[in-house]
This record gives sequence, C-alpha cells and structure tokens, in this order.
Amino acid sequence: ADAGCEGVLPRTYVLPGAGVSERRDAERERSLKQVCEYAWTANLTRWVHKPARGAFGMGVSLWDLHGMMAAAGSKEDFVSSCTAGPDADSSKDLLLQEFLSHPVEVSGRKVEIRAHVLVARTSPLLVLLDPNFVVKWASKTSAESEHSWIVNSHAQKLDSLLWSEVAAALEAELPAGRAPQVVAGVAAGIRRAVRAVVYAAGVSPKPDARPRWEIFGADFALDWGSGPELRATPFLLDWNMRPGIGIACRCGLAATMPFVRDAFSVVVALSDGLPPPETHLEVVVDEAQGVGADVSDICR
Repeated sequence: ADAGCEGVLPRTYVLPGAGVSERRDAERERSLKQVCEYAWTANLTRWVHKPARGAFGMGVSLWDLHGMMAAAGSKEDFVSSCTAGPDADSSKDLLLQEFLSHPVEVSGRKVEIRAHVLVARTSPLLVLLDPNFVVKWASKTSAESEHSWIVNSHAQKLDSLLWSEVAAALEAELPAGRAPQVVAGVAAGIRRAVRAVVYAAGVSPKPDARPRWEIFGADFALDWGSGPELRATPFLLDWNMRPGIGIACRCGLAATMPFVRDAFSVVVALSDGLPPPETHLEVVVDEAQGVGADVSDICR
C-alpha cells in the first residue's frame, strides 16, 4: 500500500509464493527487500503474515524481527538476514502487514469492527453502509494470551459489544468531550475505506440489465497510533463475501438483523424499478446523485 492509501490499510506488501516462475520469484524478492528496508528505517520489529486468500483468522502469525534487528551491525546486515522471509510455507502467497501496536481496547481487551456494506446497484453505482457496526471483542487481554491480538473465533473465544457500548466506554475513559470526536472519526474513516475498496474493485454493470447487488462484511482494526493526536484510525483488514449474520450473539439481533431487513427492502424496491426507501443505512456512494464519486482524497 503506497502513501496515497494511508489511513485505509496497514502498510501492506504482497509476497508471491516461490518456485512458480522467475517473474514471481523476482517479485517476492523485491517485496521482501522493501519490507526489510522499511522495517529498519522505521524501526518496526513486528509484522503480521497471513495467507493472501485466507479466512477466519487461520494461518495468521506474527513475524518478530526484534532479535534480528538487535543483532545486525548495519542496515545491510539486517536486510540480508531479513530477506529470508517469515517462517511460513514459501510456496503460498502471503500478505505482510505492519503490526498495529496501539489497539483500541475496552476493559483491557481489544475490539475490532465488522461493518456491513450493501452494493445495491451497479449502474449507476449505489453503495450503502450500516452505521450500527458489529463489534468483535477479545475475551482475553494481552497479558492472558499471546494470541489476544487476533480477534477471531479461530484464535480465541469472542465476546460482542454494541457500537453504542464502545462509545460509552470511550466516554468514560477519554478526556471530557473527546469521545464523540473519536467515534465520528472512526465512522468517517470506515466510509472512506469502503469508497476506496468499491472503486479499486472497478465495479461495473454486466451486459444484461438485471439488477445486481451484493452484501459484504468489512473488518477493521482500530489503532490509536503513536502520535500526539487522540484519534482512533480504522484500518481495513478483510473484505468478506457472504459474511455471517452472527445470529448467535446479541449483536446479531441488535445490529445485523436490522441491516438485513433494510437491505432487503432497498433491493426489492430497486428490482421493482422504484427509488430506494428511507432506511437507517447511510449512502456512501450514489453516482445518480453525485455522492461519493470523487476518490481523489483516497488512493492513487
């Protein structure tokens, strides 16, 4: 991810699997060198590696470069050792991402967000976002488990929170008046990321004129960063097709089911040639109305 996508993704590199072709081997070598040079320059010793086409948090691990960096006599020594890559199956495509070291927590336990997105129409493009985010809540603190940073049911049992409960927790923990600004900033960052993904994907109509729609689940980590500003940035981790409803957790009843109801009403109206009804969903992109189409503020 280049600097034009700052604040949408964690710094991310694609690491092609080795042994497939000379071109892919060269790409892998180049990506590893870029990671290692940046890690040294920025003193970033922890990176996440995960399968490029993985799901459910499976195969996600931490690549810790602290010892290697401490032992290196120079940048050149470090890069030479680092470019061997993480201890993972080198034949598989991997993603390497900067580890987010300052997560937003509630009661000492990390939270992540699932935002549901409805692409309701492809021509002209209409994209709606459910602002009532589902919150995934780690069941363990970092002191209790070294895997507590992986907020996924395959790594640990998860609890759930309502987004309003996170806002209330921030209100209690932050200086007076700051929590609403933080919450609003998170929502704005998620809207920005959704626009970036939709346009990066190049959504376009199919040759036939039948209405086409899809529901996605976008997962975000929230990180305070290391700067002086009190701002929680939502970083996009995964963009999921066919996301689970989560009916077993109370967030499923309180957040996801209202989303499904309103998404259904929008899709049915558009299929009948009617304008979309008023719902609690937020319009992120509506090309018919000129909303959200300018992406010059997002990515190159």
